[in-house]
Amino acid sequence: MNKIVCTVVGVLLFGMTCVWAETPQYREGVHYQRLPQPLTQLKQDKIEVAYFFWYGCPSCYHFAPIVKTWRKTLPQDVVYQGSPAIWQPIMQLHATAFYAARALRVLNRVHMAIFTAMHAERNNLASFPAIIKLVTKLGVDSERFEKAFRSFGVKNMVRQSELRARQYRVSGTPQIGINGKYLIAINRQNEMSYSDMLKVANYLIEKERQAMRQSPVKKDKP
Repeated sequence: MNKIVCTVVGVLLFGMTCVWAETPQYREGVHYQRLPQPLTQLKQDKIEVAYFFWYGCPSCYHFAPIVKTWRKTLPQDVVYQGSPAIWQPIMQLHATAFYAARALRVLNRVHMAIFTAMHAERNNLASFPAIIKLVTKLGVDSERFEKAFRSFGVKNMVRQSELRARQYRVSGTPQIGINGKYLIAINRQNEMSYSDMLKVANYLIEKERQAMRQSPVKKDKP
């Protein structure tokens, strides 16, 4: 009975403990890939999750509400960051809009609105004026947004996002990177759903948590 309850909770809420307790048969090389060289993580005492997406990706649009719900279930030892994928100019434009909105702390207002504009309203947002028009409708000051959009800080975040995707070897969207070690992607071999990706992410997060407990991070002495 407990196993049934655990399974249900794991499916509906993507519960971390249940996923690990069920010991699912997620296999390296099939359900996830290990990076040849681990990436350096900014917070050694945290488990970092990078969610790679593009506003123009239909799957990312449908996946966005699920990811938002899943993100709320992540424990305090997990650091989540949305990371726009970039391999063509329009993706760089959209990534810059993402980081400009984040810098102005209006991302909650802008994020889904961009998805909706592109997929429900068939607005490609293929130019800066088109993006400015959208965010202005959302009540964001156009001058402040343009200043943030063209700022050095936002440009630097875009460069970091592009580098992160290259380091993780991201080849499509949506994909999920776990703690600089693993990349989760759907392919013909695993035939996962996008919800399955989150279950694998939970599994790898717990795997990393167990590894950190066995090898605790040594803090520098003052």
